Order: sequence, then structure tokens, then C-alpha cells
Amino acid sequence: GNYQLDGSVSQEVHGVEVSAVFHHLSRHLSDRGKRQAVDWNTWGVRAKRTFARGPVAVALQGDFRDVIARSFVDYRNETEGRANLTWQWRPRIGFMSNNRVRVVGVDGTGNRGTQTEARTEGGVRLGGAGGEVELFLAGERRIDPDLLTLGGRSWFAAGFRLRSR
Repeated sequence: GNYQLDGSVSQEVHGVEVSAVFHHLSRHLSDRGKRQAVDWNTWGVRAKRTFARGPVAVALQGDFRDVIARSFVDYRNETEGRANLTWQWRPRIGFMSNNRVRVVGVDGTGNRGTQTEARTEGGVRLGGAGGEVELFLAGERRIDPDLLTLGGRSWFAAGFRLRSR
């Protein structure tokens, strides 16, 4: 299991939300005792802006975070970009696309260079009075998906997401 804690302070500057961020991620083997800590803390900056025109909205976000503490990972910094698109086709039917790229600089102790992961998903959004459901297909390339092994893995997924209004 993983848990993530984030804190941020932001200010809008010329239509762009600029934030100072702190990010902590901790990974655990949920079915046994924790023998090896696998976690990291980062701090950095985030810029986020949303553009909307009629039924179409695009949200863009960029982060740069420096690793300030770590256990059992070789990460030095993380650069992450997100682009989310929604198109409200009908009052209760829309389409969505969520995309993320994360580039992780490493210190070389794991005999590997800079690592890149990405996720893209697209689907339909069905709205109701109290919320909506998203049905999506996704493709993902994840770095270090196994807790105690360095490396990458790719997969496809299908799923649904419930969202409140």
C-alpha cells in the first residue's frame, strides 16, 4: 500500500496559480511488517492554469520538486506535467482525457539513468444530479512499480471513477 501527503501554499499571478509544494510518498508491503522503509520527501514549485471556451476546458499543470529526504530510492528530483481535457457534449454526457508525464532524475547508485513514466486515459463522463461517473481506458508506464526492485513496467487498464459535484 502507498500513502501520500501533500501540502501547498499558492498565489494567483496573472491567471496562473503558482504554489510552493511539499510532497511525501511512502510505500509499504501491506500484508507484512515493514522491514525496509521506501519513501521520499520533495519540495518545489507548481504552476497551474485552466482554459475554458464553451463546452471545452483544458487544465495544465507543471511541477518541479527536489528530493530532500529518501529511503531505498535513488531519486534526486521530479519534474511532472499534466494536461486534462474535458468536453461537455450534452448536459449529462461529456468526454475526458487525462495525461501525465513524470521524469525522475536519479543519482546513479542504481546503475540507471533518468527515468520517465507516463499515463494517458480517455473516456466518457456521465453526469447526474449528485455526481458523475467516468468510464475510461488507460495506458501507463510506471517506474519502480515493485516495492523493492528498481525497474519499469507498462500496462493497460479499464475502469470507472465516481466523482461528486
